Amino acid sequence: KKTLQGAVKELDLSRQKVTATISVEQKKIATNEIEIQQLDSEIDEKETSLQKSNRAIQQSLRRISVIDDRSMAELFLQEGSLGDFWQSLDGDFQFQAALGEHVEAVSQTKASLETAFAASTKKQQELTARRRALVAQKQALEATKSAKNELLSNTKEKESEYQKLLEKKRAEKIAFEAAMNEL
Repeated sequence: KKTLQGAVKELDLSRQKVTATISVEQKKIATNEIEIQQLDSEIDEKETSLQKSNRAIQQSLRRISVIDDRSMAELFLQEGSLGDFWQSLDGDFQFQAALGEHVEAVSQTKASLETAFAASTKKQQELTARRRALVAQKQALEATKSAKNELLSNTKEKESEYQKLLEKKRAEKIAFEAAMNEL
């Protein structure tokens, strides 16, 4: 048999569960916010690195263009000896190879940046969903509080009033079911 005290305990237990769920959700939201901040910081660092790398690549390409504009004869005459000429040419080839490796590293950094940006976007979406869930849970908590207050108000905290209210609800349910069966 349902009692007023049992109904109040049930509502209190429900409130405790919702409160615990809210607490867990708030912790998850805080964790998400920290992860997003870390991702944003990582993105900023990578963007800065890409900007520096792009400037270095532009300077290197200008240097290569200057070197390529000179003929072999000019380079040979500029160096003075055959050994210096070959050393200069070897240095230019090494520079171009290093530039190729640098361009590859920039490409990898850009891919990493895109991955970090996608992860940040996903975390933002998770955060938004968690905040919505939190709002819904807080509304459920308020509804439980209101139900308890309404129950206590309607019964004036007396068991006999609760039993009358319960009997009235049962009668309404039976009447509703009978009306549905007639259809």
